[in-house]
Amino acid sequence: MGRAARWLWEHSDVPSDIHDSAFVEARLLYVPVWECRAHVVGWEFGRKLRTRTQVVQQGEEEVVRTELVDEPVEESFFGERRLYREATDLSLLGMGRPHITGREFTLPYLVGELERGAVVLQSDRDLAATWEDAAASFMASPTGSVVREARLFLLKESAALIYYPLWSLRYRYRGRLYEMVVDGRNGEIHAARAPADNRRRIALFLGTYALLAMALAAVVSAGRAWDAAAEPAFYAAVLVIALAVAAFWSFRLVREVEYHEPFSA
Repeated sequence: MGRAARWLWEHSDVPSDIHDSAFVEARLLYVPVWECRAHVVGWEFGRKLRTRTQVVQQGEEEVVRTELVDEPVEESFFGERRLYREATDLSLLGMGRPHITGREFTLPYLVGELERGAVVLQSDRDLAATWEDAAASFMASPTGSVVREARLFLLKESAALIYYPLWSLRYRYRGRLYEMVVDGRNGEIHAARAPADNRRRIALFLGTYALLAMALAAVVSAGRAWDAAAEPAFYAAVLVIALAVAAFWSFRLVREVEYHEPFSA
């Protein structure tokens, strides 16, 4: 709750009295995620365009030149690859898949490690379809060669259903409820909904109209002062009016601010 409150207080697009909001609910959720793993072994032959730099002497100065070189590729592979995919539809909860790379110091939890009393979301995504996508991703050539002949094989294939902890928070502001989701491992904001402060948008809209009004007055004044400027002033006035109409139709009051963690999918 402290992390969530600090995020709200520091956000520039929410009302200044957001300090008066109060958290009314906090639930620990465990989100199911499919983890597919496999070792990739094989080799690749072909050709690839690589960037090569070289230093060339021009007079008394040395100049660095960059050129594309067509080089043969002969590489072997042996390494582990992983794919993570949410095992249930998280969009209904206003969140995306937690950002998992497999390089975390502590991985999310297995079934027997979940905290008692927490809400555990059930898996409803088929593993077969997820593994099909994972296998296609694992078999993609890692070198990106232009012309290649590759032979890759998957070894030690495995899949597990892991659970990622997320805190689901609800807070009340001026009689309305809003939701936030906080990462249960690192405390970062995963998703959030907050009331919007439209004062800046209204000020920008009024300022734009004031400038357009001044421009229209200057154009009309110039057209009346010089007969030769009457026709250009007319077209300029039409342009200013068109800009005013466009500004009016593009103006929208935003009721809520939404945030989603950049790496969520």
